[in-house]
Amino acid sequence: MVTAMLTFALAASAQFYLGGSVGVSTNTVRFQGEHSTLATYGIVPEMGYNISNVFAVGVAVGVKYTVPGEEDDYTTWMLVRISELHLPM
Repeated sequence: MVTAMLTFALAASAQFYLGGSVGVSTNTVRFQGEHSTLATYGIVPEMGYNISNVFAVGVAVGVKYTVPGEEDDYTTWMLVRISELHLPM
């Protein structure tokens, strides 16, 4: 019973957050009359827990898909551990 109450108390006061980023970029290089274009698309969802008013920890898992101009496409997976310190200004 005490364990259930403690778990509920921690969950009730929890400060979880969700966030992330989405990005698109293109890059064109011209050299001696020839050009090459590279397009990259990415999505990185993030979730975490605010331990206090100034410190948070979380994780972001993302994927980046790159499309070169004339070569094979490739995908990059990433797993990022996040710790943030928020200082008042």
